[in-house]
Amino acid sequence: MQDAAALTLTRPFDTGALNWPEGRILFLNARPAGLADPARVLAVQPERGLFLGCQRADHDTHPALREGDAGFAAAFILAARQRAENEAMLADASARVVPGGLILMAGEKTSGVEAIFKAMQKAGVALEKWSKHHAVVFAARAPLPMLTERAEAAEAGMRTPVGGFSVGTIDAGSRLLVEHLPDSMKGDVADLGAGWGYLALEIARRAEPASLALIESHHSALEAAKANLAGCKASTTFHWLDVTCEPLPKTKDWVVMNPPFHDALGRHAPHLGQAFIRAGHGMLKPGGRLVMVANRQLPYEKTLADLFKTVEKRADNGRFKVLLARK
Repeated sequence: MQDAAALTLTRPFDTGALNWPEGRILFLNARPAGLADPARVLAVQPERGLFLGCQRADHDTHPALREGDAGFAAAFILAARQRAENEAMLADASARVVPGGLILMAGEKTSGVEAIFKAMQKAGVALEKWSKHHAVVFAARAPLPMLTERAEAAEAGMRTPVGGFSVGTIDAGSRLLVEHLPDSMKGDVADLGAGWGYLALEIARRAEPASLALIESHHSALEAAKANLAGCKASTTFHWLDVTCEPLPKTKDWVVMNPPFHDALGRHAPHLGQAFIRAGHGMLKPGGRLVMVANRQLPYEKTLADLFKTVEKRADNGRFKVLLARK
């Protein structure tokens, strides 16, 4: 499936409406997009799978901005799904691009990029705009006004970063899973798609595991998890990995998960949950158990039955289901 936002990003240059900037380019929420001279592009991409794609496209790629990343001639931004994340990226671009430098943001029309465009117009920013591939791209010049004050959301004293899943709140499915966790979760436990650490923190509080391995594809979320579990008594490790394509820690007694069913671009992708189940099965010792929560309509039971000796439903509240499987 084509990435409409990435295809549209270069439209002003393809049509001759803008000239390619000279000097270094900052590329936020980066993905392969056919940029001229990748060697002078600093790509920032916190999502592990997309990060690996940028590396394959020969970009100098990092999961987060570093303190010395500044003085860029231009910044290109691919819109994210959350408005707060888009506003934060615009603020980062404004702070790190030289005055008068070009700032471009592109996104599918369903991404919320139009709302950002209108907010910037309301703030008095001079803008140009183009459309293609059911997406839009707009251009402005640094510096930009702050659209809102930046703040990292919090839930019950826990750190939940801008970007990633379940920002600023505890997901209802994860709450249900915690309510129905088995009492006997001893030994080595892995949390696949750990996010900012809610499930792992609750397991540490309730089950006293020997070890916890948090595996998460979103870098900022994993950094938040490190802060949230700083006082955890269990031996805890953190792994920035793409569950679907990278080697994972093995010989676990338990795997817990609230797997995604949308991909990194926000597209419906129930196959991701099935990939998580297969990955979890591969991590477990013989006799190890997997416990997961999922939206009630998602078709995971067959995948579990094909891989595990036993499968049982521990809870179903009409919206979510909790499933337990034994290898």
